[in-house]
Amino acid sequence: MSDLPLKFETLQLHAGQEPDPTTKARAVPIYATTSYVFNDSAHGARLFGLKEFGNIYSRIMNPTVDVFEKRIAALEGGVAAVAASSGQAAQFMTIGALAHAGDNIVSTSNLYGGTYNQFKVLFSRFGITTKFVNGDKAEDFAAAIDDKTKAVYVESIGNPRYNVPDFEAIVKVAHEKGVPVVVDNTFGAGGYYVRPIEHGADIVVHSATKWIGGHGTTIGGVIVDSGKFDWGKHAKRFPQMVEPSEGYHGLKFWETFGPITFAIRVRVELLRDLGACLNPFAAQQLLLGIETLSLRAERHAQNALALAQYLEKSEYVSWVSYPGLPSHPSHETAKKYLKRGFGGILSFGVKGGGAAGSRIVDGFKLISNLANVGDSKTLAIHPWTTTHEQLTDEEKISSGVTEDLIRISVGTEHIDDIIADFEQSTTVDTMRLRSTLLTSALAFLSLAGSTAAAADAHHHQQTQTTTLTLRVPPAPPALPNPHLLPASTRATLTTLGRALAAPLSAANTFVFPNVSAGSYLADVHCATHAFAPLRVDVARVAAGPGGAGGDEEEGGAGKEGWSVRVWETFRGNDWGNKGEEVPVLRGGVVDVRVQGGKGYFMERSSFSVLSIFKNPIILLSLVSMALFFGMPKLVENMDPEMRAEWEARQKENPMNALMGAASGQNANPMGNFDMAAYLAGSSSNKADEGNGGKGKAESKKKR
Repeated sequence: MSDLPLKFETLQLHAGQEPDPTTKARAVPIYATTSYVFNDSAHGARLFGLKEFGNIYSRIMNPTVDVFEKRIAALEGGVAAVAASSGQAAQFMTIGALAHAGDNIVSTSNLYGGTYNQFKVLFSRFGITTKFVNGDKAEDFAAAIDDKTKAVYVESIGNPRYNVPDFEAIVKVAHEKGVPVVVDNTFGAGGYYVRPIEHGADIVVHSATKWIGGHGTTIGGVIVDSGKFDWGKHAKRFPQMVEPSEGYHGLKFWETFGPITFAIRVRVELLRDLGACLNPFAAQQLLLGIETLSLRAERHAQNALALAQYLEKSEYVSWVSYPGLPSHPSHETAKKYLKRGFGGILSFGVKGGGAAGSRIVDGFKLISNLANVGDSKTLAIHPWTTTHEQLTDEEKISSGVTEDLIRISVGTEHIDDIIADFEQSTTVDTMRLRSTLLTSALAFLSLAGSTAAAADAHHHQQTQTTTLTLRVPPAPPALPNPHLLPASTRATLTTLGRALAAPLSAANTFVFPNVSAGSYLADVHCATHAFAPLRVDVARVAAGPGGAGGDEEEGGAGKEGWSVRVWETFRGNDWGNKGEEVPVLRGGVVDVRVQGGKGYFMERSSFSVLSIFKNPIILLSLVSMALFFGMPKLVENMDPEMRAEWEARQKENPMNALMGAASGQNANPMGNFDMAAYLAGSSSNKADEGNGGKGKAESKKKR
């Protein structure tokens, strides 16, 4: 490749690779191999001892992956890069290389939900805590840094506020305290919109799945080392970078590798031990994406700005968030750092709140409703119930996620077609809403014009039902955090000829408002966890003083109330077997038991072998088997006179003789054995009774 400085558009095609010297292949080959041949034993020893660079095993390094790493490092302005199996893996290895148990990192509330959850939940299990600063002011980061802080972590374009932090100000306060700055530049499109290293960032991470890959086909991540952080100067804070390594016979990373120390340590310790490597097939797919990155990123930004301007004027939209709009709080900062466009993603709120926004998303025909960004196709999602679903409501709001927020990853389609899809969806929703309002108005007028008797009848009908609420307990053993349940979780209340359904609410409850008297099977349907089914009996009862039943109504003597009784059951159970009764809390609230995660062992009811003998079919089978195997023994031990009489009777039986003649064999003495007669000690018919004495006499005479 040329030694002249090259532009981004050229680097994305050429960086990290020369034509193959042997085959002359121009495209990057896929090296589908696990391992590599050493020149000799000494060569292998040098590679394992980190005394020489080269390929050992594809978990650590692969030639196809190596091209991808070098190309991304060139695009971001770094000295080295390490590819990972995903963006989350890249992020995990980055923090894992910097911080140990007892340390902390400082980050912001303006984070992608998956990152926030990894920092808050997963890292805390390893003893690494995260201090979340509200916003991205440099002075707030400075105040949060202490002697145990090992990194400051921000996103180049926040998700989903799309705030652009003042990199240079944050880097300044972090470096003054000897702390490196890590920037997630996923929304920076591989360095096209912004190169954080140029503004002082020490480490950059990416989810390469997004704009780098660009087509929604491949999962991958990457870490880029700027080579600018002086680990030797801050040896007290980062002893792992300068002190002898236990895993490599005392090798000192900083002394040996200098500017690429961080990248080497991630590769030979974190990547080696965790195994979160990028496979060569995925690397080749990502390399194909990089070749068109600048073209796609330019169109993404153009379309996003045009769509944001359209939505800002729409009568159906209450607000729009896009850093390219003058109304955005980060617009001035964005103009300072984002030189090639303001990104390809935006958010907006629909008038009418979250329900109206969901209807708009459901009405799209061109735009896809799915959990991804950076695809060439335009994508939409409702973050409140998806990407940030694991967060509490307070954490969602703090990170910029509101219930009415709809996120749009703007694709590279023609902008007119994207806008047309918005227009048709909002038009259809408006017509649907007007139809609903008209129907409601007609119903109201009809009710207003009805007689008092009809109104009384309507009231009577309303009083014939009660409300039942199923609740997931706050912290059951099998589900410490109920807020992790997927939004698709629902509950059903089923009886003969009728079924009710209720979605999972933000309070982790399922509310059934119109439950009439009867017996129901209550079941919770969840993609991740199994719940114990319940039998629910709802009855209308006469209440004494103080009300009745499930406490839905306060009633004095003579008033009617509701009785709600609940038992835990199991699928396939006899309806008459009610199982253990479950208490009904005030207001008709019932706790459902979480049995465990799906795919894992679930404790079942006890089983006794003796219980099988209660089945009459089993008993009859056992008796038949006993008779079948015991009959020969009974015949051998029977009274000789009775046996002689029985044998004579068998010989006189014409059917027995016929069967024996037909088969060319002697008659079977067991063929027509009369068990009832034998057990009774008598003949089976009147004719035999008449011959009974003669038979006995003949038997004695023969003997």
